[in-house]
Amino acid sequence: MPNSASSRRQCGFTLLELLVVIVIISLLFAMSTSTIGRSLEAQKLSASGARLINELAYAAQLAVKENRPVGMRFVQRADELDAGSILTQGWQWLAPDRTTGEWKPLGEVNWLDASVMMIENNAFSTLVNLPPLAMDVDDDEDNTSPLFAFTPQGSTTLIRGAGASIWSLTLALVEDVDKAPNSLPANHRTLVINPYTGSAVMY
Repeated sequence: MPNSASSRRQCGFTLLELLVVIVIISLLFAMSTSTIGRSLEAQKLSASGARLINELAYAAQLAVKENRPVGMRFVQRADELDAGSILTQGWQWLAPDRTTGEWKPLGEVNWLDASVMMIENNAFSTLVNLPPLAMDVDDDEDNTSPLFAFTPQGSTTLIRGAGASIWSLTLALVEDVDKAPNSLPANHRTLVINPYTGSAVMY
């Protein structure tokens, strides 16, 4: 008959086996946490793109409803994680004052999630680097001209026709752009505006 103490030793785990199991579990947890984190960031990117698409549609409708142009300008702010970096992360709608004709904000600046930015490289975002519709006479932020506008006729002020640019705005995660500033990240969302109809789609 086998010794009962010997049987207990054979059924138990050694310290080395326990350490191996703990290490494996820790690695699996770290991998899953990283994957979940990236998935959440990708969801923020998609949500930011969808929000911007809805805002563009709203502005186009507002221009027709109010029978006056509704313009868009982009706004920069300091990177929350790197104060030395300036990111294009916001936009604001403007309309010409019915009395003076000067462009005035229609509301506060809209901001993307802090982890998302607009790529300024003209190869990926042709809208960001457009010249303003009118020369700014001073540095008053309230009088800043938009870069383009939706018109009451249901169109835009964007150049159209043969040879015209594809009017686009590309969003990406800040950390992805930081890794390769001159390249288009694999995870991105590009919004394209039809200059004739003002409609926007996201790719």
